[in-house]
Amino acid sequence: MNRLELSPSLKIIFIFLICALAVTSIGWGVSALDQEVVATVNGKKITQEQLYNRLVEQGGFDALNYLIAEEIIAQEVAKAKIQITEEELQKEKEVYYEYYGGKEIFEQFMTASGYSLDTFDKQMKLNAQLKKLMEPRISISEEEMQDYFNENKDFLASKAQVKASHILVDNIETAQNIKKQLDGEADFAQLAKEFSIDEMTKESGGDLGFFGTGEMVKEFEDAAFSLAPGTISDPVKTDYGYHIIRVEEKIEAKEADYEENKEKIREDIFNDKMQSEYPAWLQEMYEQYDIDILLNM
Repeated sequence: MNRLELSPSLKIIFIFLICALAVTSIGWGVSALDQEVVATVNGKKITQEQLYNRLVEQGGFDALNYLIAEEIIAQEVAKAKIQITEEELQKEKEVYYEYYGGKEIFEQFMTASGYSLDTFDKQMKLNAQLKKLMEPRISISEEEMQDYFNENKDFLASKAQVKASHILVDNIETAQNIKKQLDGEADFAQLAKEFSIDEMTKESGGDLGFFGTGEMVKEFEDAAFSLAPGTISDPVKTDYGYHIIRVEEKIEAKEADYEENKEKIREDIFNDKMQSEYPAWLQEMYEQYDIDILLNM
């Protein structure tokens, strides 16, 4: 599996999220039909009923299928007496946080895309329930895991990383003055808050967290990886300005180890198989359940 693509579980859950958004929109139209007018154009009224009908026309069938699937899952979960712990939910969320580079970045993406975090939490629980429902149908052999490991050693290896903070300014004189203060044991975080023009990091003392090669501009990366933990650079010029870099920790590159990655390998293979198994399972459920579609399209 290419680590640069969405994993199967991510693909499945974003399908659910899109449908959930449609359901929310249609639900809003139904609940507010008594509020007749939603807009006017040169005095011409656009009613709640018109809005609801358009939402049903555009996304009603997908949204209804989502609700049916959700109800089937809920009933199957109840039959199987499946329970999801907070730890299991957090594990589901961490997959997405890691993929997007952290919880904060992921939540910004969700907000910008129009998805509520409450909806996301609900879908994480649904995804965790689905996995438990799929478990009896999916088997993974040791041979499959070994093959996966051999094909994905580069992705499973731990790359060199550095944890650093920086202070960014727009001229060399200010940078040299800051470096002089730091040499005199001034507080790095305080100077970052006072002088840095990097609005994303200044309030956190210039903290950039961990990053690997290829994630920063070359001049910055070269300087950061050349520093020993606990040391501070001279001014480093990039297209963004002049940086003072403090390295806090370094992690050396490490080749992939099969035993250390067995849990992740199993999870990746399971997610891959679940992507193809879920539609077959859902079709079986449709055939077993008494389902009547009453929506007029």
